[in-house]
Amino acid sequence: MHKKIQGHGVVHHVASERAAIARLEGVLVKDRLPDAARWFDGGFAKGSLAAHDPAYLRRFIRETWRGELCHWFALGCVPVFFLWNPWWADMVMVGYAMMANIPCILAQRYNRLRLRRLLARQF
Repeated sequence: MHKKIQGHGVVHHVASERAAIARLEGVLVKDRLPDAARWFDGGFAKGSLAAHDPAYLRRFIRETWRGELCHWFALGCVPVFFLWNPWWADMVMVGYAMMANIPCILAQRYNRLRLRRLLARQF
């Protein structure tokens, strides 16, 4: 059974996304990932769910989009390293960029899926 959820102008196939996330659940270390909210004035902490009302959940979902986009942007900057580093340093930097950003991207997607489910249950 494929259930679709409309959000941010995109139709998401929950069944396939849920299956992919379920395979990763055992691998994710989301509880150990840093949350940069405290580094910024008015930052939105994503370490735990502070409320269950729809407005809060929608904001949390928006924050997971923002957080994911920041990590994709960081990965998008990787080709710049190739301009001045030797090849071996490029490989180290690419490896670090992947290890530092991919777990965060996966955690944001995982949280967004769970938040969407919670929000859908309220309606």
